[in-house]
Amino acid sequence: KKERKKEGKRERERDRREKEKMYAYYQEIHRPTAVEDSVCASLTEDDSARQLVVAHSNWFEVFAIDSSFVSGEEKSSSSSLEEGDGGGESRKAPPLQSVCKKEMHGTIHNVRKARPAGMKKDLLVFSLRDAKCVVL
Repeated sequence: KKERKKEGKRERERDRREKEKMYAYYQEIHRPTAVEDSVCASLTEDDSARQLVVAHSNWFEVFAIDSSFVSGEEKSSSSSLEEGDGGGESRKAPPLQSVCKKEMHGTIHNVRKARPAGMKKDLLVFSLRDAKCVVL
């Protein structure tokens, strides 16, 4: 009788623990759109080509900047945007072309560029939450 009582108590305890378990399910439906940080860097051997790196919550995107706008010589006005506040003089903004999008394993706090001596390309330094650092 005592054995049955102990066995019943164990089963009730096991059932109680099973009911108390919580299951977390997370799925990102839409990518974050808010910009955490951005930096303009030279990520290729060509020093005149510049890229804009935009850091979102847990991913970043690299845009190529049209070099004709950087040098001041506009080649085509049909592909450019016009920036301004609507109240005064406006200027042409350089068109951006998305080059790549990459996801990070953590939340990006900021991004900086660094160029070691003797290198022609910039390195990207991402600081993440939990004191993590990623260098690309």
